[in-house]
Amino acid sequence: MPYQDFLSGNAGESNQVRSNWFTDKLRFGNLTFQDGIFYTGGVEQCDISYDDESHNTLFAVEDYSYWFTHRNVIIKCCVDLFAPKNKCIIEIGAGNGNTTAYLANNGYKVGMFEPGCFGCHNAKRRGVKNIVCGLFEKNTIKENTVESIGIFDVLEHIEDDKKFLEDFKGSLMTDGLIFATVPAHQCLWSGSDDCGHFRRYSLNALRKVARSAGYDILYDTYFFWFFPLAIFLLRRIPYLLNKEKRGGGGGERVSPEKVQQELTAPKWAGKIIKFLLSFELKRIKNGGRVPFGASILMVLRKRG
Repeated sequence: MPYQDFLSGNAGESNQVRSNWFTDKLRFGNLTFQDGIFYTGGVEQCDISYDDESHNTLFAVEDYSYWFTHRNVIIKCCVDLFAPKNKCIIEIGAGNGNTTAYLANNGYKVGMFEPGCFGCHNAKRRGVKNIVCGLFEKNTIKENTVESIGIFDVLEHIEDDKKFLEDFKGSLMTDGLIFATVPAHQCLWSGSDDCGHFRRYSLNALRKVARSAGYDILYDTYFFWFFPLAIFLLRRIPYLLNKEKRGGGGGERVSPEKVQQELTAPKWAGKIIKFLLSFELKRIKNGGRVPFGASILMVLRKRG
């Protein structure tokens, strides 16, 4: 549907857009709209890490996965500290919209960009309202209009992470924020990282990239404090052994089903995990930091 008809009522109800804070930030001339989702051109050429099967496999477990549940709560705690609920957050590379929906259900004004069509449709099934299927680029978003951006386990998929962060500066308002999570510690690399990751980060490495891209660091911390040992024993060692068997050619990529198994746990185990993670949740909720963990959370502010 052409942008001229977005608000004119010249199409079916499912193809009409109501003007809101999200549409006010978009460049309509570069978008089409259908069945509740905006589309940019050239999405089919995007090189994305998660294919349709992976999106659907994760969609089946995200809402009751201990990993996604805890990450969402940690993200919300940090957003609560730095972004008032009258400000908007646009999540980039939002996948199936799990975190976008969680923040929306907790009172935040949220929208999302996701290059994978299946992810966008799954987000719509979750009730996410403001969805763009495509890349977050200057030809789809107006300059100096975005208060906050979320990139949750996205940066490790980007080869040039510095340029990726730099490209957000034109869209962010003065003092605009970026909330980011990434996997930590290169020594924990395993088959789960072979799904399109370029790296895992240390805090110092991520700080260096963020500052060189033109951001001030307001807050950072590790989380999933006891996961590194489990990842090393259950992922890293088998990965290295498998790599040796394959003549140093790299471990076998973890299937979506294997990832699904690792992200869920029996109810009794989930309760233990939740209890063990409760102390770091309390620290982060109060603005404290966790000195070690399998993931990193960072809040950046656009400089100057």
